[in-house]
Amino acid sequence: MGLGIKPAGSNIGIADVPLQGTVGVYFGDGADKIYQLTQWLPVLEELHAKEEVLLVFRTLSAFKAAAKFTQLPKIFVRRFTDLMDICDDNDLKLIIYVNNSRSNFQSLDHPRLVHVHVNHGESDKLSMVSNKAKAYDKVFVAGPAAIERHQAMLVDFDLEKLVVTGRPQLDIDFKLELDPSEKLDVMYAPTWEGENEDNNYTSIDNYGELIIDALLSNSDVRIIYKPHPRVEASKTQSIAKSHATIMGKIAEANAAGPYVSGLNGTNATQQIHPST
Repeated sequence: MGLGIKPAGSNIGIADVPLQGTVGVYFGDGADKIYQLTQWLPVLEELHAKEEVLLVFRTLSAFKAAAKFTQLPKIFVRRFTDLMDICDDNDLKLIIYVNNSRSNFQSLDHPRLVHVHVNHGESDKLSMVSNKAKAYDKVFVAGPAAIERHQAMLVDFDLEKLVVTGRPQLDIDFKLELDPSEKLDVMYAPTWEGENEDNNYTSIDNYGELIIDALLSNSDVRIIYKPHPRVEASKTQSIAKSHATIMGKIAEANAAGPYVSGLNGTNATQQIHPST
């Protein structure tokens, strides 16, 4: 099912339209951030066999992009009133959130549902701990480090909200992306520069080329380059330049004798465990 495209000039709501699903997955951002959802799709598809899952999109670009990755039921919901009608008129019991989109708080307005935040990765970045966590009924985290992170950073936060789930993606069989090698695999997986300097944890502009050069000088290793998905589209000149240079070095090395793998984080790799 893929609902959401209305005739030109139409302003008809979607109240009383029956929809499948007891578990909703809310995604309020555009297609440029679809990687935050796609890494959860294998888990959601397994869940769908037990509890019907409905993907809820608030932008048309993400709604269309999702069709490339999954056959799960999905709907595009433009208006806030329609979003509330979907919750009121159907059997949704729980909503999952994969990021910290500001539009999450429109969905959180609905009082009857259980709201669960799962995020799209974990790290020691400042952005991994936010007062926004207080708004959800439960926050799923990978392990003890996340609990300690919340305890250290947040004031008057109910730690009972945190539920340790590990990384469910790792429990699912997936196709290997690289053939076995006799060489030692070394992965360089730099994150992106963040949306402000406080969240700039990337190494790619200062150390990325040096790291790759050092690895290329050792013929006993196979390099796996796997930057954060947003590195490739970075508008920061130094980041874009370093990424392009690294990709060029990898291509040159592979032309001389394939032992380097360049995984740019925008394909199947992001469905396993992308850099955060």
